[in-house]
Amino acid sequence: LANRSQQDIRTFIRMAESGERTSDTLEGQYAPQELEEILSVLRKLVAIREIVMRVNQEYILSAGQADEFRTEPAFKLQGSYRNMNKLAEKVVAIMNDEEVRALVIAHYRGESQTLTTGAESNLLRFRELIGVLTPEEAARWEEIKRTFRRNQFSRGSDQNDPVGRVVSQLSGFQAGLESIQVTLEKQLNRGPSAVSVDFAPILQGFERLRDGLEKFSVAPAPATSPPVSVSAPTPVPAAGPDVAQQLADGLRMLREDLTRAVASVHTGSFAEKVASLSHELEMIHSTMATLKDIAGHQRDHLRSAQELLAVRARQGTIEIELTQEMLTNEREFMDRFQKVLTDSLPADKLASGDAPASSPATPAPAPAPSRPTPKPPPLP
Repeated sequence: LANRSQQDIRTFIRMAESGERTSDTLEGQYAPQELEEILSVLRKLVAIREIVMRVNQEYILSAGQADEFRTEPAFKLQGSYRNMNKLAEKVVAIMNDEEVRALVIAHYRGESQTLTTGAESNLLRFRELIGVLTPEEAARWEEIKRTFRRNQFSRGSDQNDPVGRVVSQLSGFQAGLESIQVTLEKQLNRGPSAVSVDFAPILQGFERLRDGLEKFSVAPAPATSPPVSVSAPTPVPAAGPDVAQQLADGLRMLREDLTRAVASVHTGSFAEKVASLSHELEMIHSTMATLKDIAGHQRDHLRSAQELLAVRARQGTIEIELTQEMLTNEREFMDRFQKVLTDSLPADKLASGDAPASSPATPAPAPAPSRPTPKPPPLP
């Protein structure tokens, strides 16, 4: 096909994309087998091109996203013409769709191994793009994304910082809460499970009801002896109230058996799991309250240390009233500094002779003519 006209190449590509089989617009003559082989190769190349373009779009989208806004690791696999050339040279006409997909996956598996970091996450994201994630790989990919989002909270924090450690602990609690949420969602999505009720006690109640009804429904046997004349009729007790009492007792027993059966179903393993989860949530709440108290104590301790440092910093501060004469007369400045320094020393040091030695006496210079100058405020 490379030796034919460019118009035929475009026609073949259009036929591979649309599925048409009209060869009337071809300029060259092609045998049916040759035509089928060319279309088979081009259909596979079009499928590979779609995957490479999808990878390129994902790479551009990930590269344009800031790190603080990411919800999953950065996608670094590329879909360029170099990848397309490496894949196209390995395609043959006899390959089926599974073999083409395996070829693409093997190529990008090798590309992911060349990355400095994130080889596993990039390969799993690529498999998710083309829709070939297994359930185990999907679970692993979700775990990687949860860990990444949890690490976003403590990103850039110092481990020696108590607040950073508290944030890390809270991130761990968040992971525990997410696992509880996933467990509850799985349980709710499973739908109502099959209810198993033991009807053995109920059947016994029906048997007793049937026996009671049979006793009162049996007709008397026909008499074989000659008729005997009776002077007065003997009263026969009525069976109706006894039958009603038997039915009431049987229905009451049936209701009790059904109540016990339903109660045994509701107090199964699911109720135990819910109770266990409630206990774990209470423990997490208690631990978070303890962490809050620890953080409050740490904050108070830091505030006290800051105030103590401020007091210590103010100790040893000497204030000297600076005048215009002291700026022009070095001797006046030194005398004034010596006097202020001596006054600021404690009395015990003065008594022990630790006071700074005074400078040798030198004749004072002639005073300058007095002139009114504004007195500047004292400087620390």
